[in-house]
Amino acid sequence: MAKKKKMSWDIPVGEMWEKFEAAVKGETPRGMAMVHGALIEDALMRLLKSYLVAGDATDALLDGFNSPVGTWSARTLLAYSVGLISEDERDAVDLLRAIRNMFAHSMSADYDDPAVAKKLTDLTERLGGERFIPLDRQYQMLVSFLAASFFNRVSQVGPHPDQISPLALQPSCTRRLLNPPRVKPSGKRAARPNSS
Repeated sequence: MAKKKKMSWDIPVGEMWEKFEAAVKGETPRGMAMVHGALIEDALMRLLKSYLVAGDATDALLDGFNSPVGTWSARTLLAYSVGLISEDERDAVDLLRAIRNMFAHSMSADYDDPAVAKKLTDLTERLGGERFIPLDRQYQMLVSFLAASFFNRVSQVGPHPDQISPLALQPSCTRRLLNPPRVKPSGKRAARPNSS
């Protein structure tokens, strides 16, 4: 039987964080985008694995051949859908993925590129960054902040009864119906009032 390849989410967070810091030192903007993308993807995977039932089924769902949740986009949607990340965090991760893709697919991509700068500005607004900090430094700080938030959250969620439920993490994660159906005492749903 072949030995399973050790993935970044299988090593301790402290060791992974050291590898991240070493990888970004002196890196080009393109390299930074790749490393930052890998960091956020790793953090999302750890968050999902800490919440879902451990075992072969979860591994197949998240990381198996042709897995249903095998892409960064799908993992982001799943983490948001089960309440592990907020809407702002979901949007920030989507922006980071777009930035990573811009650098991956364009030889001329740089922080000064208008399309990249627009995504970085949107990311700053989404995560509450400071506009006076240069975009490249802002980007590095926001990615580190987001990853640290996700890594910290890993210890707060999980299948254990003493851990908090994902929807209790942040008020922005709670789901509210705009026009909730009323229930009759018999348990049947009452018709919604006509809004016209």
